[in-house]
Amino acid sequence: MDPYTRLSVNILVSLVVAETVILVTRTRVLAKNGCPSQCGKLSIPYPFGTEEGCFLNENFRINCNESATSSIAYLPHTDFIVNNITMEGQLQILTRVVRDCYRAPPGPMTRQTTSLSPMSIYNVSNTRNKFTAIGCDTIAYLKGFIGNNSYSAGCMSVCDRFEDLVDGSCSGFGCCQIQIPDRLKTIDVEAYSFNNHVNVSDFNRCSYAFIVEESTFRFSSEYVRWIPLHQNFPVSLDWVISNETCVEAAKNPSNYACQHSECYEPFNGSGYLCKCPDGFNGNPYLPEGCSDIDECNIRNPCDENAVRNNALIQE
Repeated sequence: MDPYTRLSVNILVSLVVAETVILVTRTRVLAKNGCPSQCGKLSIPYPFGTEEGCFLNENFRINCNESATSSIAYLPHTDFIVNNITMEGQLQILTRVVRDCYRAPPGPMTRQTTSLSPMSIYNVSNTRNKFTAIGCDTIAYLKGFIGNNSYSAGCMSVCDRFEDLVDGSCSGFGCCQIQIPDRLKTIDVEAYSFNNHVNVSDFNRCSYAFIVEESTFRFSSEYVRWIPLHQNFPVSLDWVISNETCVEAAKNPSNYACQHSECYEPFNGSGYLCKCPDGFNGNPYLPEGCSDIDECNIRNPCDENAVRNNALIQE
C-alpha cells in the first residue's frame, strides 16, 4: 500500500473512531449512580428518577408501571404516559382525545372533558403545541389560568360534506387549530356541537378536541369519521428545576442544582436549568457528569495532522 493510500485509510479510520466516541458519549447512561436509567424504552436522566434517592425531588419522580410484558412511565398522580425526556428542558407526554358524540336519532352518546395540570415545574409549550378541534359541527374550548388571570379561547370547525375535506389542511373546515398562550396552567379542554351533528351524522357524529405537538400531527379527513378511543396524541412540556432565577437559586447552595455546571434561564418561561460548560457534554446535574470533549479527536485539522505524522513515521 502506498503512503498516500495508507494516509487516506488512517484518516478515515480516525474519523470513524471519533464519531463513535461522540455517539457513545451522547448515549451513555445519564442516571444517578446505582439507579435505573430506563423504564421500558424510555431513558430517564437525573434529575428524573423512578426510585427513592434517584430523583432530585418529588417534582422529578417518574412512575414506572412494570408488568410481565411491558414497562410504561407516567407522570405522578396522572394517567399521562411519558414518551421522552431531554436534558434541554423538554418532556413529551401522551394525552387522550376529548369527544362529544351523538347517536342517530340525535341524542348524547359520549361527552368528555379533560384537564392537563402538571406540576409547577412544567409548562405546556406554546411554541411546539397547538390546540386542535376536529369535526363538522364542532366548537371546542381551551381554558386555564395565566398567573392569577383566567383564560378561555375557542376553536370552531364546520363542514357540510366529507368530500370537501382536505388532508393536511387545518383552517376551520373539518379541522381547526389555534396557538396556545405562554405559561398557561391548569388547562381544561372541552368539546361540543352546534346542532348535535344532525346534518352531518352520516359521516361525522363526534366533536373532538385535544392539544398536540404540532410537528407530530397531520390532519386526516378520516379523523372526522372516527378517532379511536385508544388514540393518544403527544404533547410537549417545558420543564425547569424550579421557578427561581439563577441568582435566586444560587443563594441556597443546598438546593442549587448547578453546583457542578453552569446555570441558565430558558427563554420560554420562568425558572432555571443547568448545562455543561463549552467543550464539555454529559449530565450537568450530576457530580462529574460533564466530560471534557477532546477537540483534537473530533476536529479535522488535529486529526489530519496527527494521522499524517504517524503515517510518515511508519514509512
